[in-house]
Amino acid sequence: MPYGYKFNFAPQTVNPGSAVSFDGAGPLVGVGDPGPKGIQIITSGDYLVEYSVVVEGAQAAAYALTLNNVEVPAFKSRYGAESVAGVNQILIGTAVITAAAGDILRLKNIGRTADSLFGEDDLRGVLNASLFVEQLT
Repeated sequence: MPYGYKFNFAPQTVNPGSAVSFDGAGPLVGVGDPGPKGIQIITSGDYLVEYSVVVEGAQAAAYALTLNNVEVPAFKSRYGAESVAGVNQILIGTAVITAAAGDILRLKNIGRTADSLFGEDDLRGVLNASLFVEQLT
């Protein structure tokens, strides 16, 4: 069955309506790499998708999955949180989606604020975003 994983280390700002960029990938088995902002579905079917985003600082944040720049239906991939000063927040989302061959899966900021994703903690480079997909049927 196809599966794939993308991740990001580099600090980035994700503006409202924008997709998260990923600077690393692998493995990508039976799925395509359309560039830094997503995963391409090669085989139609149902997929388990998991994502994480680490947002720096005190603010609200909201993220969702999109297929071909349209939010996954029924709000089934929307996750959000609000943080207090000095505390980073980790948003973790899971969804089962139906995707067609050729669809591009992205993780987008659906909130109203730009989010800073910082790639360091305890003086070590750490992931600030990840996206995993695995075909179920």
